[in-house]
Amino acid sequence: MAAYFVYGIQYPRKIRNTLIYDFARCRNHLLVLLSVGNAHRTGVMTHFSIANYEGGMKKAAADAENLVFTISEHKTASTHGAATLAVNRKEAKLLAGYMKLRKLPQFAKAEQFVFITATLSKMTQSNVSSALTAAFANSSFNDRVNCTKLRKSAVTQIHGSHPDKRAALASHMCHRVTTAEKHYRLVEKKSNTVACSQLLREAFNDSTHVPDIDTEPTASSMPTETGLSYTSLPLAPYQKRIRWSIENRDLISKKFASFVKNERTPIAEIEQTLLSDPVLHKKLEEDMNMSGRMLVHAVKDKVRSFFRAKYGYKKH
Repeated sequence: MAAYFVYGIQYPRKIRNTLIYDFARCRNHLLVLLSVGNAHRTGVMTHFSIANYEGGMKKAAADAENLVFTISEHKTASTHGAATLAVNRKEAKLLAGYMKLRKLPQFAKAEQFVFITATLSKMTQSNVSSALTAAFANSSFNDRVNCTKLRKSAVTQIHGSHPDKRAALASHMCHRVTTAEKHYRLVEKKSNTVACSQLLREAFNDSTHVPDIDTEPTASSMPTETGLSYTSLPLAPYQKRIRWSIENRDLISKKFASFVKNERTPIAEIEQTLLSDPVLHKKLEEDMNMSGRMLVHAVKDKVRSFFRAKYGYKKH
Protein backbone atom coordinates (compact mmCIF):
# COMPACT_ATOMS: atom_id res chain seq x y z
CA MET A 1 0.00 0.00 0.00
CA ALA A 2 1.48 3.34 -1.04
CA ALA A 3 2.32 5.71 1.76
CA TYR A 4 1.92 9.52 1.85
CA PHE A 5 3.49 12.11 4.11
CA VAL A 6 0.81 14.57 5.22
CA TYR A 7 2.18 17.56 7.13
CA GLY A 8 5.13 15.56 8.37
CA ILE A 9 3.16 12.45 9.33
CA GLN A 10 3.26 9.29 7.25
CA TYR A 11 -0.15 7.86 6.33
CA PRO A 12 -1.10 5.11 3.89
CA ARG A 13 -3.09 6.56 0.99
CA LYS A 14 -6.30 4.77 2.01
CA ILE A 15 -6.12 5.97 5.63
CA ARG A 16 -5.34 9.56 4.60
CA ASN A 17 -8.34 9.70 2.24
CA THR A 18 -10.59 8.22 4.92
CA LEU A 19 -9.47 10.84 7.44
CA ILE A 20 -10.20 13.72 5.06
CA TYR A 21 -13.58 12.22 4.08
CA ASP A 22 -14.65 11.66 7.69
CA PHE A 23 -13.44 15.09 8.72
CA ALA A 24 -15.42 16.81 5.95
CA ARG A 25 -18.57 14.82 6.73
CA CYS A 26 -18.37 15.70 10.44
CA ARG A 27 -17.65 19.35 9.68
CA ASN A 28 -20.55 19.65 7.22
CA HIS A 29 -22.99 17.97 9.60
CA LEU A 30 -22.04 20.33 12.43
CA LEU A 31 -22.34 23.35 10.15
CA VAL A 32 -25.92 22.28 9.42
CA LEU A 33 -26.74 21.80 13.11
CA LEU A 34 -25.26 25.14 14.16
CA SER A 35 -26.73 27.03 11.21
CA VAL A 36 -30.23 25.63 11.70
CA GLY A 37 -30.08 25.94 15.49
CA ASN A 38 -28.72 29.50 15.57
CA ALA A 39 -29.57 31.09 12.20
CA HIS A 40 -26.46 33.25 12.13
CA ARG A 41 -24.73 34.80 9.14
CA THR A 42 -21.93 32.88 7.47
CA GLY A 43 -19.33 35.13 9.11
CA VAL A 44 -20.17 33.81 12.57
CA MET A 45 -19.37 30.27 11.39
CA THR A 46 -16.18 31.21 9.58
CA HIS A 47 -14.89 33.30 12.54
CA PHE A 48 -15.67 30.63 15.14
CA SER A 49 -12.13 30.12 16.44
CA ILE A 50 -10.54 27.42 18.55
CA ALA A 51 -10.04 30.06 21.24
CA ASN A 52 -13.81 30.77 21.16
CA TYR A 53 -14.49 27.04 21.53
CA GLU A 54 -12.06 26.54 24.39
CA GLY A 55 -13.34 29.68 26.13
CA GLY A 56 -16.91 28.37 25.99
CA MET A 57 -15.86 24.98 27.32
CA LYS A 58 -14.05 26.55 30.31
CA LYS A 59 -17.12 28.54 31.31
CA ALA A 60 -19.53 25.63 30.93
CA ALA A 61 -20.79 23.83 34.00
CA ALA A 62 -20.18 20.09 34.15
CA ASP A 63 -23.90 19.25 34.08
CA ALA A 64 -24.97 22.04 31.71
CA GLU A 65 -27.76 21.23 29.31
CA ASN A 66 -26.48 23.79 26.82
CA LEU A 67 -23.16 25.34 25.91
CA VAL A 68 -22.74 28.88 24.61
CA PHE A 69 -19.80 30.09 22.57
CA THR A 70 -19.10 33.79 21.97
CA ILE A 71 -17.80 35.07 18.63
CA SER A 72 -16.79 38.72 18.64
CA GLU A 73 -15.90 39.03 14.95
CA HIS A 74 -18.88 39.22 12.62
CA LYS A 75 -20.71 41.64 10.35
CA THR A 76 -22.81 43.59 12.87
CA ALA A 77 -20.56 43.30 15.92
CA SER A 78 -20.15 47.08 16.13
CA THR A 79 -23.92 47.65 16.50
CA HIS A 80 -25.20 44.43 18.05
CA GLY A 81 -22.20 43.15 19.98
CA ALA A 82 -20.73 39.67 19.94
CA ALA A 83 -22.67 36.77 18.43
CA THR A 84 -23.42 33.68 20.47
CA LEU A 85 -23.66 30.06 19.34
CA ALA A 86 -25.71 27.73 21.51
CA VAL A 87 -25.54 23.93 21.35
CA ASN A 88 -27.53 21.38 23.34
CA ARG A 89 -26.01 18.41 25.09
CA LYS A 90 -26.21 16.09 22.08
CA GLU A 91 -24.72 18.68 19.74
CA ALA A 92 -21.99 19.40 22.30
CA LYS A 93 -20.93 15.73 22.19
CA LEU A 94 -20.83 15.79 18.38
CA LEU A 95 -18.83 19.00 18.46
CA ALA A 96 -16.39 17.48 20.98
CA GLY A 97 -15.94 14.46 18.70
CA TYR A 98 -15.30 16.74 15.74
CA MET A 99 -12.75 18.74 17.71
CA LYS A 100 -10.78 15.54 18.37
CA LEU A 101 -10.44 15.19 14.61
CA ARG A 102 -9.75 18.89 14.24
CA LYS A 103 -6.84 18.68 16.70
CA LEU A 104 -5.14 15.74 15.00
CA PRO A 105 -1.47 16.37 14.14
CA GLN A 106 -2.27 16.59 10.43
CA PHE A 107 -4.23 19.80 11.13
CA ALA A 108 -1.57 21.34 13.35
CA LYS A 109 -0.58 23.94 10.73
CA ALA A 110 -4.17 24.89 9.92
CA GLU A 111 -5.55 28.35 10.64
CA GLN A 112 -6.89 28.54 14.16
CA PHE A 113 -10.57 28.26 13.39
CA VAL A 114 -13.01 25.47 14.25
CA PHE A 115 -14.19 25.03 10.67
CA ILE A 116 -11.47 24.79 8.05
CA THR A 117 -11.06 23.45 4.53
CA ALA A 118 -9.13 20.34 3.49
CA THR A 119 -6.26 22.68 2.57
CA LEU A 120 -6.12 23.93 6.19
CA SER A 121 -7.39 27.41 5.40
CA LYS A 122 -10.22 29.38 6.96
CA MET A 123 -13.55 28.67 5.29
CA THR A 124 -15.06 31.30 3.01
CA GLN A 125 -18.74 32.08 2.49
CA SER A 126 -18.66 29.93 -0.65
CA ASN A 127 -17.02 27.05 1.25
CA VAL A 128 -19.72 27.13 3.92
CA SER A 129 -22.47 27.21 1.33
CA SER A 130 -20.92 24.25 -0.50
CA ALA A 131 -20.64 22.34 2.78
CA LEU A 132 -24.29 22.99 3.66
CA THR A 133 -25.39 22.05 0.15
CA ALA A 134 -23.42 18.78 0.30
CA ALA A 135 -24.89 17.90 3.69
CA PHE A 136 -28.46 18.61 2.58
CA ALA A 137 -27.85 16.66 -0.65
CA ASN A 138 -27.25 13.54 1.46
CA SER A 139 -30.91 13.88 2.47
CA SER A 140 -31.99 14.21 -1.18
CA PHE A 141 -32.42 17.99 -1.04
CA ASN A 142 -30.70 19.11 -4.21
CA ASP A 143 -31.08 22.91 -4.14
CA ARG A 144 -28.27 25.25 -3.19
CA VAL A 145 -28.25 25.96 0.56
CA ASN A 146 -26.61 28.85 2.36
CA CYS A 147 -26.86 30.63 5.70
CA THR A 148 -29.01 33.39 4.27
CA LYS A 149 -31.70 30.92 3.20
CA LEU A 150 -31.66 29.30 6.61
CA ARG A 151 -31.93 32.71 8.30
CA LYS A 152 -34.92 33.64 6.16
CA SER A 153 -36.60 30.34 6.93
CA ALA A 154 -35.95 30.79 10.65
CA VAL A 155 -37.49 34.27 10.74
CA THR A 156 -40.46 33.11 8.70
CA GLN A 157 -41.16 30.21 11.04
CA ILE A 158 -40.71 32.09 14.32
CA HIS A 159 -42.58 35.22 13.23
CA GLY A 160 -45.46 33.02 12.10
CA SER A 161 -45.69 30.63 15.05
CA HIS A 162 -44.24 32.76 17.89
CA PRO A 163 -44.77 36.45 17.02
CA ASP A 164 -44.09 37.43 20.64
CA LYS A 165 -40.49 36.22 20.20
CA ARG A 166 -39.66 38.49 17.26
CA ALA A 167 -37.54 40.92 19.27
CA ALA A 168 -35.68 38.14 21.10
CA LEU A 169 -34.94 36.38 17.83
CA ALA A 170 -33.69 39.57 16.20
CA SER A 171 -31.37 40.19 19.17
CA HIS A 172 -29.97 36.67 18.89
CA MET A 173 -29.51 36.94 15.11
CA CYS A 174 -27.76 40.30 15.54
CA HIS A 175 -30.10 42.40 13.44
CA ARG A 176 -33.12 44.64 13.93
CA VAL A 177 -36.72 43.44 13.96
CA THR A 178 -37.43 45.81 11.06
CA THR A 179 -34.64 44.16 9.08
CA ALA A 180 -36.21 40.78 9.60
CA GLU A 181 -39.65 42.01 8.61
CA LYS A 182 -38.31 43.75 5.52
CA HIS A 183 -35.95 41.11 4.14
CA TYR A 184 -36.57 37.69 5.64
CA ARG A 185 -40.31 36.89 5.91
CA LEU A 186 -40.62 34.77 2.78
CA VAL A 187 -43.85 32.88 3.34
CA GLU A 188 -45.76 35.86 4.72
CA LYS A 189 -44.64 38.00 1.78
CA LYS A 190 -45.81 35.37 -0.69
CA SER A 191 -49.13 35.01 1.11
CA ASN A 192 -49.57 38.77 1.10
CA THR A 193 -48.82 38.82 -2.63
CA VAL A 194 -51.50 36.22 -3.33
CA ALA A 195 -54.06 38.08 -1.22
CA CYS A 196 -53.33 41.42 -2.88
CA SER A 197 -53.38 39.87 -6.33
CA GLN A 198 -56.80 38.41 -5.64
CA LEU A 199 -58.01 41.76 -4.31
CA LEU A 200 -56.86 43.50 -7.48
CA ARG A 201 -58.65 40.93 -9.65
CA GLU A 202 -61.84 41.55 -7.73
CA ALA A 203 -61.46 45.33 -7.98
CA PHE A 204 -60.55 45.32 -11.67
CA ASN A 205 -62.73 42.45 -12.79
CA ASP A 206 -62.67 40.85 -16.21
CA SER A 207 -65.90 42.54 -17.30
CA THR A 208 -64.15 45.90 -17.54
CA HIS A 209 -62.20 47.08 -20.52
CA VAL A 210 -59.59 49.68 -21.26
CA PRO A 211 -61.06 52.44 -23.47
CA ASP A 212 -59.51 53.68 -26.67
CA ILE A 213 -56.93 56.26 -25.60
CA ASP A 214 -58.05 58.58 -28.39
CA THR A 215 -61.60 58.81 -27.11
CA GLU A 216 -62.88 61.29 -24.60
CA PRO A 217 -64.36 60.05 -21.30
CA THR A 218 -68.06 59.31 -21.48
CA ALA A 219 -70.73 58.80 -18.89
CA SER A 220 -70.30 55.02 -19.20
CA SER A 221 -66.62 55.31 -18.31
CA MET A 222 -67.20 57.30 -15.13
CA PRO A 223 -66.89 55.67 -11.67
CA THR A 224 -70.03 53.88 -10.53
CA GLU A 225 -71.37 52.88 -7.15
CA THR A 226 -70.52 49.25 -7.86
CA GLY A 227 -66.82 49.83 -7.44
CA LEU A 228 -63.68 50.62 -9.37
CA SER A 229 -62.96 49.80 -12.97
CA TYR A 230 -60.10 50.46 -15.32
CA THR A 231 -62.12 53.20 -16.96
CA SER A 232 -62.75 54.98 -13.68
CA LEU A 233 -59.06 55.66 -13.15
CA PRO A 234 -58.04 59.25 -14.05
CA LEU A 235 -55.57 59.41 -16.91
CA ALA A 236 -52.42 61.49 -16.59
CA PRO A 237 -51.95 64.04 -19.39
CA TYR A 238 -49.44 61.90 -21.25
CA GLN A 239 -51.16 58.57 -20.87
CA LYS A 240 -53.41 59.44 -23.76
CA ARG A 241 -52.62 60.42 -27.34
CA ILE A 242 -52.93 64.07 -28.29
CA ARG A 243 -54.60 64.96 -31.55
CA TRP A 244 -52.47 67.13 -33.84
CA SER A 245 -53.82 68.97 -36.85
CA ILE A 246 -51.87 68.53 -40.09
CA GLU A 247 -51.01 72.23 -40.04
CA ASN A 248 -49.58 72.19 -36.51
CA ARG A 249 -47.79 68.94 -37.18
CA ASP A 250 -46.02 70.47 -40.19
CA LEU A 251 -45.13 73.60 -38.24
CA ILE A 252 -43.50 71.53 -35.48
CA SER A 253 -41.67 69.39 -38.03
CA LYS A 254 -40.18 72.48 -39.66
CA LYS A 255 -39.40 74.35 -36.45
CA PHE A 256 -37.67 71.41 -34.80
CA ALA A 257 -36.01 69.89 -37.87
CA SER A 258 -32.57 70.04 -36.26
CA PHE A 259 -33.82 68.11 -33.23
CA VAL A 260 -35.24 65.42 -35.50
CA LYS A 261 -32.00 65.21 -37.45
CA ASN A 262 -29.92 64.83 -34.27
CA GLU A 263 -32.49 62.49 -32.68
CA ARG A 264 -32.52 64.55 -29.47
CA THR A 265 -35.32 66.03 -27.39
CA PRO A 266 -33.78 67.90 -24.43
CA ILE A 267 -36.73 69.40 -22.60
CA ALA A 268 -35.00 72.72 -21.77
CA GLU A 269 -34.03 73.32 -25.39
CA ILE A 270 -37.47 72.31 -26.61
CA GLU A 271 -39.02 74.87 -24.26
CA GLN A 272 -36.55 77.61 -25.23
CA THR A 273 -37.12 77.06 -28.98
CA LEU A 274 -40.89 77.11 -28.51
CA LEU A 275 -40.82 80.32 -26.47
CA SER A 276 -38.55 81.98 -29.01
CA ASP A 277 -41.43 81.87 -31.52
CA PRO A 278 -44.35 83.68 -29.80
CA VAL A 279 -46.62 83.31 -32.83
CA LEU A 280 -46.25 79.52 -32.97
CA HIS A 281 -46.44 79.29 -29.21
CA LYS A 282 -49.74 81.21 -29.03
CA LYS A 283 -51.22 79.25 -31.94
CA LEU A 284 -50.46 75.91 -30.30
CA GLU A 285 -51.91 77.09 -26.99
CA GLU A 286 -55.17 78.11 -28.65
CA ASP A 287 -55.49 75.15 -31.02
CA MET A 288 -54.56 72.47 -28.46
CA ASN A 289 -56.10 74.11 -25.40
CA MET A 290 -53.00 73.60 -23.27
CA SER A 291 -50.10 75.70 -22.06
CA GLY A 292 -46.98 75.74 -19.93
CA ARG A 293 -45.13 72.54 -19.18
CA MET A 294 -47.94 70.42 -20.57
CA LEU A 295 -47.56 72.02 -24.00
CA VAL A 296 -43.77 71.68 -23.92
CA HIS A 297 -44.06 67.95 -23.18
CA ALA A 298 -46.58 67.54 -25.97
CA VAL A 299 -44.17 69.16 -28.43
CA LYS A 300 -41.32 67.02 -27.13
CA ASP A 301 -43.32 63.84 -27.66
CA LYS A 302 -44.25 64.91 -31.18
CA VAL A 303 -40.63 65.69 -32.10
CA ARG A 304 -39.56 62.33 -30.75
CA SER A 305 -42.24 60.60 -32.82
CA PHE A 306 -40.84 62.25 -35.95
CA PHE A 307 -37.33 60.86 -35.64
CA ARG A 308 -38.51 57.48 -34.41
CA ALA A 309 -40.74 57.19 -37.45
CA LYS A 310 -37.82 58.17 -39.64
CA TYR A 311 -34.92 56.35 -38.03
CA GLY A 312 -36.59 53.62 -36.05
CA TYR A 313 -36.99 53.17 -32.31
CA LYS A 314 -33.92 53.66 -30.10
CA LYS A 315 -33.52 54.13 -26.40
CA HIS A 316 -33.19 57.87 -25.81
